[in-house]
Amino acid sequence: MTAPPSAPLSGPPSASPAGRPTGLPALLRRVAALSLPFAVVGALYLFAVAPLLQSYERGQEELAHARDMLARTTAIAAQRDAVEAEVAALRRRQSESGLFVRGDSEALATAALQDHVSAAVAESGGSLRSLEGLSSESAQGMTRLSMQARLIGDIREVANLLHLLESRQPLLFVEELSLRGRLTRDRGESVTVTPELLVDILVTGYRLDQPS
Repeated sequence: MTAPPSAPLSGPPSASPAGRPTGLPALLRRVAALSLPFAVVGALYLFAVAPLLQSYERGQEELAHARDMLARTTAIAAQRDAVEAEVAALRRRQSESGLFVRGDSEALATAALQDHVSAAVAESGGSLRSLEGLSSESAQGMTRLSMQARLIGDIREVANLLHLLESRQPLLFVEELSLRGRLTRDRGESVTVTPELLVDILVTGYRLDQPS
């Protein structure tokens, strides 16, 4: 009687020609294959997306800073316009106040000052001998005009002249005043002092400069 064939005995897994199991490298290859896309995505984020995000964030910060600067500049410009309008209104009120010697130019203002001094001397009763304009000085938006006058008059006329110059418009100032008596000789060669005085006077006024 023939014996039944014996069942094959289970043995160890087949080995590679080098004698190593072949199951573990296959698993590693599958893990590596699955990990490769994630590595590519990570590298793409690291080298491409992340710099773009950082650049975008910097751009947003710079944009916010630019908007802030624009708002400040706009506010300053609005304040400057308001201040300039107020200064222009103030200068207009000053110009219309009558306190300054008027004239579209320095030469015209000097001529106006000369007319004021001449009129005051005539009204006071004095006799004008000479009238000379001196050099002007500009500072703080105004031009200082000066006029040197020589006249003859008695003490009452001199007092009237000072009052007229300093109490009317435009606003004038007597900076210097020199009084000298006059001597006369009669036929008997006697010397007498006349009531008339030789007067030298320096008068100043101010012209409001026109904005450039």
